[in-house]
Amino acid sequence: MKKNNFVERIEKIYDLLGRGHAMNTEELYQLMKEPKGTVSPFLSWMVRTGNLLKTNDGYMVTAFQNEPQKVARDIRNLIAKDRENRINKAKAYRYSRGLFDQPKKPEPITLNFDRVDSEAIQAAIELLKSNGYKILKPTTEFKEI
Repeated sequence: MKKNNFVERIEKIYDLLGRGHAMNTEELYQLMKEPKGTVSPFLSWMVRTGNLLKTNDGYMVTAFQNEPQKVARDIRNLIAKDRENRINKAKAYRYSRGLFDQPKKPEPITLNFDRVDSEAIQAAIELLKSNGYKILKPTTEFKEI
């Protein structure tokens, strides 16, 4: 949704509710001439962010109205936080049900150094070299002082 649409809807809601009396959702839908599914989330978000009051008579503006741009930022932050919470809950559910593959612990490698198989070592070295690895061996060099 574009930034301007957020701000325009917030301005419309403030304009209609700023007339001094509470309005229920049906009145707001009709006056705004927008679909119910478009206006309803904004009303809920504005109540959740503290920018509107919901009473038994309907919705009312708060005593101190914030700028529509600030309200739009608050709503975007709320949406992002809700999305993050949903993702985290879904991940937690999947982990609790074992739907994610748990990382397997690697099997320990046991080496038998009692017997040195030079052919196996040569084959391993050749395999590594054929895959682009460099094989280095430690050497000690003695130099005259």
